[in-house]
Amino acid sequence: MPQKLPLSEFKQIVRLAPLVSIDFVVWSKSGKLLLGRRNNEPAKGQLFVPGGRIFKGETMAEAFCRLAKEELGLKRQITGSHSLGVYEHMYPTNVFGIQGFGNHEYESTYQQTPRPPPSPGNI
Repeated sequence: MPQKLPLSEFKQIVRLAPLVSIDFVVWSKSGKLLLGRRNNEPAKGQLFVPGGRIFKGETMAEAFCRLAKEELGLKRQITGSHSLGVYEHMYPTNVFGIQGFGNHEYESTYQQTPRPPPSPGNI
């Protein structure tokens, strides 16, 4: 059963190991990419695609469904989605604001529909 770690243990994980997450690339019919501005560190204030971390005991498919619902408000399955690859990010800061270590993350990135061709008014 998937579980969120207690905060004290999660802090240790962030300090000692990379996190694993899923990101979503979502295109509008007019070819615009869905982005949101981050409210928290790391990368506070930067534009990012929706996504989130995978919990202990959660399969990739379970995490995909949970995050699609939480981040996009949509019921989606990993089957039928196209993997865009795994990307690595290393940040000098961490979500806790604690000095001395940053976040190290691996994001498995997916999209369900291909990017539509740009419309003449959006080039």
